[in-house]
Amino acid sequence: MAQTSIYPMEVVKTRLAVAPPGAYSSIFDCLGKTAAADGVAGLFMGLKPSLLGIIPYAGVDLAVYGTVRDMYVRKYPNSQPGDIMVLCMGAFSSFCGQIIAYPMQLVRTKMQGSGAPGMPVYSGMGDCFRKVVSQDGVSGFYKGIGANFMKGIPAIAIGYVAYERARIFVQGIKDEQR
Repeated sequence: MAQTSIYPMEVVKTRLAVAPPGAYSSIFDCLGKTAAADGVAGLFMGLKPSLLGIIPYAGVDLAVYGTVRDMYVRKYPNSQPGDIMVLCMGAFSSFCGQIIAYPMQLVRTKMQGSGAPGMPVYSGMGDCFRKVVSQDGVSGFYKGIGANFMKGIPAIAIGYVAYERARIFVQGIKDEQR
């Protein structure tokens, strides 16, 4: 629900980033021109691959993190992983999730820009997939993943540190109440 409700702003962000100077005068201009050209559906271009990509990303990320953390706890039963270890676990799990889900993220981004001034038009997710393969081969699905790693890996890793600290804090409160 959250992804769907804010999705038009994702489309606007992408279009503002890729459009030539002067194509849009503001966020609202971009919203209006996109809706006028493609209907309200144009504000949701790429939502399907976005939703299809978040499921395997979250599944792999959480499964890898949980598995690595459980392995640590089994190996060192009398201690919890410290912040640096949690950062490493989170970085590794995010890396694994991104490798799996990035092709859908790339398709989503291409579809968000579809039809923007100077950008190609895609009739749908299948059309976008075919064009990526025909233009760049399978490796084309990983264009830009390095920048995505630089953004996503630290963010997710820090999120896991915050999660672990909050979990320990809440557990401490529960233990005090007993």
